[in-house]
Amino acid sequence: MGLDSVTDEQAELIRFLQLRTTQLSKQVLKLQARLDEKISVPGTGGDLRRPLSPEMKAAHAHDMDHIVSARDREIRSLNGERDTLQKEVREGKKRLMDLDTENQQLISTNQQHVAENARLRAII
Repeated sequence: MGLDSVTDEQAELIRFLQLRTTQLSKQVLKLQARLDEKISVPGTGGDLRRPLSPEMKAAHAHDMDHIVSARDREIRSLNGERDTLQKEVREGKKRLMDLDTENQQLISTNQQHVAENARLRAII
């Protein structure tokens, strides 16, 4: 019974990690789109837009590179955790199957002993 609750918790964590990975991927796409956008010129009320200067593009690209690389590291970390949890779930299921097989063997042996006891009592 304890292994079942761990498996449920692990499955829930895997679902969370998959959702978080999707969210991070969407954030990366939004950040990349923002990098390609034009920005408002200060003091113009935001109506006048102009392309970024090469220096500003480089600065924004550098900032975005750091953000993207941080998100990428987080995604790799989450994927690693998910893989580890999936492995634990598989091992837990295998252990449960092994225990079930052993339990079936014990039940069979017990039934044989009960039958043998009944046979011996009939002789006595």
